[in-house]
Amino acid sequence: MNRIIRLISAFSALLGFCGCHEQRADMNGKSENSSPILSPSDFTSAYASKMTSEAPKLKVIIKAPLQLRVINAHEKESTAFLDNAYREYKLDQSNLTGLLERYVKASLETARDSDKEITSSRIVPIIKDRNYLEETKKALAEKGFAMEDFDQVYGLYNDELVILYAEDTTNNIRYLTKKAFESLKLEMPELRAFAVKNLKNLLPKIELHGSNGTYMMTAGGTYEASLLLFDSIWQSGQVKVDGDIIVAIPSRDLLLITGSKNEEGLEKLQQAACETVKNGAYQLTTQLFVYKNGTFVPFKK
Repeated sequence: MNRIIRLISAFSALLGFCGCHEQRADMNGKSENSSPILSPSDFTSAYASKMTSEAPKLKVIIKAPLQLRVINAHEKESTAFLDNAYREYKLDQSNLTGLLERYVKASLETARDSDKEITSSRIVPIIKDRNYLEETKKALAEKGFAMEDFDQVYGLYNDELVILYAEDTTNNIRYLTKKAFESLKLEMPELRAFAVKNLKNLLPKIELHGSNGTYMMTAGGTYEASLLLFDSIWQSGQVKVDGDIIVAIPSRDLLLITGSKNEEGLEKLQQAACETVKNGAYQLTTQLFVYKNGTFVPFKK
């Protein structure tokens, strides 16, 4: 099933959408399965086996459930975290083979191309919640490093969100390192506009789905949260709601919208955000945001 249709179907009941036949606007102008669910350990073993079969020259070592150590032919080491893959599998176990193929392709690309020169025209902005930085700081400390050793380029967006930058590759996203950023000859204030422009060029059609003041915005099923950075959407008057624009971005690929005066819509967005952060993949935050003075800030009733 198309990824966008899956997203709409997954949240249509909760948000009161009418399936895939709801109002649309062009914004550019556990499934039934008789097999028992795999445990994290069994899923990790299946993932490692798939990687080894696809790339026999790689050394794939299981470090822990949902964590692999991968060493390529040049003895370059990387770590593959399988948490998002496993969360997606738990949501729908009907196509384990397809899911493994998709995620393993991304892991293999990371292992093989870690030293490959970055393509500047494919650098895009990735919205993350600030907990990402805290979790990274903790992970670094456990390995004996300080936060200064964090090598990903990022900037602050608001009190709850940060913007990381990454290269959109064929099967993956590769986060921009400080060394790669220096090669771009850009200042940090320029990087955001540069990355947003790239993302606009890479995305398929942006669409608004829904009715009765509660909507879902889609743009290919990967970078929906990053649409918060597209000023042309929010300043154009195309998004018509009761009151100020309120959004939920509980995951990287989910952007839900309602109005500040729509009590039912606000409740639905909060429910959907909590459910997604609890059970979904690529979780961000349960916090709702309001569009004020040209930017999104945390929404407080």
